[in-house]
Amino acid sequence: MLIDRDLEWSPHKQRRSSLSIHFNVWMSVEVSFFAEPATPSPSTVTLASSIESNPVKPPRGGDGRFRTGRRKLMPMHADTQTITVPVSADDAFAFLSRPENLPRWAVGFAHGIRRDGNDWVVQTGQGEMPLRVVADAARGTIDFHMRVAPELEAVAYSRIVPNDSSAEYVFTQFQLPGTTDDVFAAQRAALVEELAILPILFRAQMACPVGR
Repeated sequence: MLIDRDLEWSPHKQRRSSLSIHFNVWMSVEVSFFAEPATPSPSTVTLASSIESNPVKPPRGGDGRFRTGRRKLMPMHADTQTITVPVSADDAFAFLSRPENLPRWAVGFAHGIRRDGNDWVVQTGQGEMPLRVVADAARGTIDFHMRVAPELEAVAYSRIVPNDSSAEYVFTQFQLPGTTDDVFAAQRAALVEELAILPILFRAQMACPVGR
C-alpha cells in the first residue's frame, strides 16, 4: 500500500489537505478536508528546524549502505509440468491422492513407502523421508509436504484438471535453497520421465480385465 499526501497552503487561502491511498488492487480513495491555517508556535518552528538540520538516518549495514525495514524477497525457481492422462479427473484423483501409489509412478523419488501414524515415510535414494499428503477432491489438488530436514519442509503442489473424458495432471516443484542448478535440472528431468509413466499405467489398467 502506498500513501501520498499533498499539502497546499497560502496566507490568503484556506489550507487544503488531500490524502490519497493506493491499494494493490488499483483502487484509489481520496479524502479531502478544509481547515483554518494554524499559526505554528515558536517551539514547533524550533523543532522543525532541528529535524531539517539533523535528519534521522536509517542504520547502516556491514557494507556501509543504509538499511530500511523492508525484507528482500528471494523467490525460488519453480518447475511446472503437465501430462494428459486417459482417465477421468475423478479416476485420476482416486489414484494419485493415495500415497501408497507413489512408488508405482514416482519411481525416481519413491523406492518404497510405509505408513507412520497419520503420515507416511518414503524410502528415497538418500534414506527415509517423512511425507504428508494434503488432498482436496472438490478442488482436485494433491500437495506433497516432504520433511527434507528436521527444520525444513518442502512442498510439491499438484492439481488435476478435467479435460473432456480425460484429465490434465499439473505438477509444480521448487528449487530449495542450497540445491545446485545441476541437481535441480536432474530433478526436472526425472519428473518428465515419472509423469510419462502415468498414461501408460492407466492404459494398462484399463486393458487388463483384472485391473478394471
